[in-house]
Amino acid sequence: MTPLEACLEIMDRPWQWGTADCCGAACAVFHTLYGIDPMRQFRGSYGDRPGANRFLAEFGGIDGTAETFAEWAGLREVSVLTPGAIGIAITRQGTDVFGICVGDNWAVKSRHGFGTTPFWRRAWVV
Repeated sequence: MTPLEACLEIMDRPWQWGTADCCGAACAVFHTLYGIDPMRQFRGSYGDRPGANRFLAEFGGIDGTAETFAEWAGLREVSVLTPGAIGIAITRQGTDVFGICVGDNWAVKSRHGFGTTPFWRRAWVV
């Protein structure tokens, strides 16, 4: 399965905090691709926006959360775009979100499925 096929299967579902949000969906796609769920030990930690904000704050924001997930899953950070990488993408509105690299773009979870963006800051691979 390609990264894009996995995103179509997993991210093209309605938004649900903690499982089908930007973090949960990106980690579920990564799990489908590699058998590693960077969010496994944290699933169920929140179920709404305030809970998600507290969860991210607990780890120092999106960067700290991504670093925690990567460390727990044994991932290494890379500086070159790699299809299938998980990382911090930047939406066209300038918001940092978790996403999956699908080539020259990143797939990111949206309220009614997913979108793509070419912008990113950090990425991790197996």
